[in-house]
Amino acid sequence: MVLPENSYYTYHPFRDNCATSIRDIIDMGTGGQLKARFGDSEGRFSLRDHLRRFTWFRPFSDGFLFFLMGKELDKPLTVWDEMFLPAEIGRVISDFSYTDSFGAERSLVSGVELLNASKNRPPVLNNPRSQWVMIVPAGAILAVFMIFILRFRKKHPFPGRVLWGLLQSLFGLFFGGAGLILFFVAFFMNHDYFRSNYNLLFINPLILAALPLGICVIAGMRRAEKVLGILWSCIIVSDLITAVLGLFPPLYQQNQSLQLVMLFIAIILSWDFEKNRPFLQNYFQRKK
Repeated sequence: MVLPENSYYTYHPFRDNCATSIRDIIDMGTGGQLKARFGDSEGRFSLRDHLRRFTWFRPFSDGFLFFLMGKELDKPLTVWDEMFLPAEIGRVISDFSYTDSFGAERSLVSGVELLNASKNRPPVLNNPRSQWVMIVPAGAILAVFMIFILRFRKKHPFPGRVLWGLLQSLFGLFFGGAGLILFFVAFFMNHDYFRSNYNLLFINPLILAALPLGICVIAGMRRAEKVLGILWSCIIVSDLITAVLGLFPPLYQQNQSLQLVMLFIAIILSWDFEKNRPFLQNYFQRKK
């Protein structure tokens, strides 16, 4: 009979799940020798990299999780930590030997039997694919399109202004909406792996302001363009701050590809058409 106090436990997808329970039982059965062997051994990947080995074939889910999860997922793991995955337990214990109560060395696994093989399922990668492969080409195509609209406005002021205002509103809705989701999961959900996320510094709910400001640009309000220049310049500065923070190992977060793409987008969106340069450059020109 299971006692009431043993009926429930606080589930954690990485530190306390069904796989870690099996790992702990094996460790208990071997008198703590499993953890003694692998508790301090350097693991192969971070939590983020391990997840991306399994989500690579669904680009939207892969990218969305990459965006939502904070720097806690990029800390170095031990082999013991990596056994939150059943596949890692199987890989590790297949060659694991322990010393029994009589002092004899025994192999934990005497044989392997395959009961079921999945069909028509993408394979789990041995190594995670780089996020640069997906994000940077998409960002480059988007940047080229934005530069095209920039040049189009110079030649055709009115329709170009309408397109530019529409572009500002769409980016405000997209990045501001993404920032709103990120803000919610970081501060209102009880999941530590969503916290300490530097993406919130340069993709946040404040960008939603670009939605109405873009409409004001379409209406011909020059002041709205100046406010947008300030908004996107703040995003540029925040982006650069997160890049500097990432140079320090305790503060590292694997988001450099997103930083780079967002930096290019923000520079283009902050363009000052009167002076034909990014709005932030005006500040440095005045300082000189």
